[in-house]
Amino acid sequence: MPERSAPRYIKIFFWFAGIAGSLLLLAFLVSLWLPTYFKNELDAALKKSVVDASDGLYKIDYQSININIPLGNAEVKGVNLTTDSTRYEYLLKNNTAPNHRFLLRAETIRLSGVSLMRLFFLNSLSIQEILIDRPVAEIVHDPQSYNEKKQSQTPYQLISKVLKSIRIDKISLNNVDFTYVNHSVESQKPQKSYLKKVFLDVSDFLINEDSEQDSSRIFYSQNITLEAEGLELPSGNAMYVFRMAQLSLSTHDSTLQVKNVHYQPLFSKADFSKKLGRAVDRLDLEFKNIKATQVDMKRFLADRQLFARNLYIDAGLMDIYKDKRYTQIDNSKMGKYPHQILLKSKLRVGFDKVHLKSTRVRYGEMNEKTNRSGAVFFDGTQGTITNLTNDPEWIRRNGHCKVQVSTRFMNQGSLATYFDFDLASPRGAFRCGGVMKDFEMTHLNEVTEALALASIRSGKVSRLEFSVQATDTQSSIKTELHYDDLEVDILKMDKDSDDLKKRSLLSRILNNVIINENNPRGNRPARVGEAVIERAADESFFNLIWHSLFVSIKQITIGRGRQQAKREKRAS
Repeated sequence: MPERSAPRYIKIFFWFAGIAGSLLLLAFLVSLWLPTYFKNELDAALKKSVVDASDGLYKIDYQSININIPLGNAEVKGVNLTTDSTRYEYLLKNNTAPNHRFLLRAETIRLSGVSLMRLFFLNSLSIQEILIDRPVAEIVHDPQSYNEKKQSQTPYQLISKVLKSIRIDKISLNNVDFTYVNHSVESQKPQKSYLKKVFLDVSDFLINEDSEQDSSRIFYSQNITLEAEGLELPSGNAMYVFRMAQLSLSTHDSTLQVKNVHYQPLFSKADFSKKLGRAVDRLDLEFKNIKATQVDMKRFLADRQLFARNLYIDAGLMDIYKDKRYTQIDNSKMGKYPHQILLKSKLRVGFDKVHLKSTRVRYGEMNEKTNRSGAVFFDGTQGTITNLTNDPEWIRRNGHCKVQVSTRFMNQGSLATYFDFDLASPRGAFRCGGVMKDFEMTHLNEVTEALALASIRSGKVSRLEFSVQATDTQSSIKTELHYDDLEVDILKMDKDSDDLKKRSLLSRILNNVIINENNPRGNRPARVGEAVIERAADESFFNLIWHSLFVSIKQITIGRGRQQAKREKRAS
């Protein structure tokens, strides 16, 4: 019986083998035909979709497109997305132009793991990875007033007519050259920001009916990491440039870090005021490393507001310089204390605590009478700032920004200072004070000779303690200064040699009659310097503090005692 049935099984085997072979042959032929078919269909559909979706504003071209149906892969080379300028002008005239225009060029765009089954049967787009290599992108921001009243659609509302969902496991942009052009500043040229060598990775991107309410996602993604090098941003001032060597961001770790930040003058100290033709403060701000932790990434990315638990600033320089050989115009500094500038900033910020480390602060002037510059500086500055914010809600909860700093004054005396800025004060109120010990006064000669035509022959400070209360219009100061063996020479400019020379007679009178050599002196109580100083309109924050100290110390050293002191035209 088995022997007779064997031919029957063989026939069935060959029958199935023939069907299988035919199917394989058909699949092979289809695999050769489908890519060409899909390529043509995709080419036509893609170009039409871009035109239709943008109301004719954009068109897309590319050099080639390759598709692998079995693996669900596609590669597009030489991509170029451009704006139709004629169409844009038409949209402007009809009040339908968007606030942003885009330009994109990319060497290669790769899609891998595209699920055709989910696309055809579930109407959902699922992609494992999208890789865009070496794109050049430009965004032009030109806001139109009529768009403010328009209610924008959510991404899901935009795709819901075509797809139920879009899911992409990973999106990578490698080596992006990014330019942002801002036309929103009135009566100014468009401001350009540059990001060079940008690397962006987006993980688990999902748009569906529920993703809008998913609080664990930022921009519909579980994680966004960004690294960029060679950043150049508009400073808002033609005399400066704002640069950052490197920026990195991670929404998963809630961290933001920038390195080598520099608000850099475009001209040297000698040429800055010369270029402007007037005396102005020249700022040079540089920090090696700034890192924010526990950042509110949704506010940062969506609302362009920076709120974080901690901000770390390391290895910084704050250099302020003014060349008074040039005309001093009526340039009011009223309302321009540091906390007042912060409150006026358009960028909303809030930091529970700022940690300062290894920062140098320098304030210098060039004197028009002596043609010499003098500067005071503070090295190794470190400390903390609490409640640094311009957010109205934060200020309602806590209206004071407090600073605690320790530093070394002129590389000699150890100085501990504090500042208390009243963020809710309409008058710019703040308090500050400090204590310094063990300082050789001769180290001030660079400053006193250039700015005050005086040279300190000897003198040692054992203790300096001061406290200042100030508003926009005045400051009041109380200073205690304990010192020994103070001798000062009065100087004059030699008209022939342009050198500084000692005025012997006046110096003897000063040291023997006017100056108190010691404070305290014998059994007498130490003199205290107290003054109320009217602030000149052109007096900056640092200059006001320095001038207040100068007046109170002068009271102690020449023995005038307490007085009401008005601001002179020059701090001397």
